Amino acid sequence: MTSTSTNVANDPEPTSASLLDGLHTVEDAAKLLGFSSRTLREGVNHRGWPHYRMARRLRFDDEQLAEILRMHRHEARVTPTRRPPRRKAS
Repeated sequence: MTSTSTNVANDPEPTSASLLDGLHTVEDAAKLLGFSSRTLREGVNHRGWPHYRMARRLRFDDEQLAEILRMHRHEARVTPTRRPPRRKAS
């Protein structure tokens, strides 16, 4: 019986440059989300929005941007039609 296990040591590790390629700056993320960069920074600093902070710089990956969008999702409300007021019987 032969084993088909792979050696983890032979797998190349991603470089730091390739990991950073998928991250967005504040300005890029704000444009994608439709927010101002100030709103995005305030959300990170005061509302707990997901982010990376590296060397005092904010960065966002695609999953974090999707999470911020989900945090701002509002379900449509269905309002019943309003009936005209009843007339008093005379």
